[in-house]
Amino acid sequence: QVLLTVFVLWASLFSTIAEAQVRDPLPRLLSSRCTNPNYVCKSVRPNAAYKSFSHYYSTIENAGESVRIHYVAEGEPSSNAVVLIHGWPETWYEWRHIIRPLADIGYYVIAVDTRGCGETTITSSGYDKLTVASDIHLLLTSLGVSRAVVVAHDIGAMIGYAYASLYPNQTRALVASGATPPDSSYQSLPAVPRPGTAFKWWFASLMTEPSPFPETLIGCKEAWYFNYIFDTISNPVYRPNITNQDILQYLRFLTCPGALTAGFNYYRTFWTDVDTLAQYQATKSSVPLLVIEDAVTSGFLTPVYSALFDSVSTTAVPGGHFSPEESPTEFNAAVFSFLAVLSQ
Repeated sequence: QVLLTVFVLWASLFSTIAEAQVRDPLPRLLSSRCTNPNYVCKSVRPNAAYKSFSHYYSTIENAGESVRIHYVAEGEPSSNAVVLIHGWPETWYEWRHIIRPLADIGYYVIAVDTRGCGETTITSSGYDKLTVASDIHLLLTSLGVSRAVVVAHDIGAMIGYAYASLYPNQTRALVASGATPPDSSYQSLPAVPRPGTAFKWWFASLMTEPSPFPETLIGCKEAWYFNYIFDTISNPVYRPNITNQDILQYLRFLTCPGALTAGFNYYRTFWTDVDTLAQYQATKSSVPLLVIEDAVTSGFLTPVYSALFDSVSTTAVPGGHFSPEESPTEFNAAVFSFLAVLSQ
């Protein structure tokens, strides 16, 4: 009986500590994270939702590097394809609410981990959006997918735009949310926004700084930092839909060696993207586009994309920046409605 009581108390304490690491990581992170740099990377296991999907790996050669791409796929490979491109600091896991519903209505769904993210290889270079788009194209080609609808969020929307620009005939349509393609207007985004401003750019400015400056500031404090990001640019009403266990599924990769640098490199390449994407932005794309606005973008995205595409539909969902996870019912409905019109 005594041993059972001790075991129950120990299990309860361990659970409390694990929870504290996610929501209130200091001072524990200062003592354990810095002395054991892989404390989350090596200890947190995939949760039930993560393991419930079918996982695959495919190695491609691109930009002088070998990249082992991890992806989740559901549905019949012979069906019309939908490729899902996540944002950062997320992985394929941000699409967990839409993968099966899309497969259930007859699509072959592929949710990738882009290079440097999740279970995909962390490379030393190649984080400009055209290179990452070509990664995805090489993957789809290896799977026998010749044409796909691209659904993309945040950094993924930038990659999605690059994909549609490089491969317009192989892009059936694009759904973009959470961000616009890099262009010269990025220089005018406020580094010091007025308090209460919904959209704040300070974190992106920080992450464009050369290594190891941001890595040094954020290393040992990843749990606190990324929870702060999720808290700050979510809609507070919908933020609870992203649980502590969900955040842990991101932290277990974000705390691995090289992961922060890989993620920051998506931001460090913004001005490379501005220069390389300019040639495509000079002419409007004929690829059908759906723009999904959220409580943070509040109509900001649509005028930018309308200058880049001939055929633009737009809708709004109530979640904040992380709308595929905050308000998945509304986000999914917007995507399904667009696909229905596309199929007519």
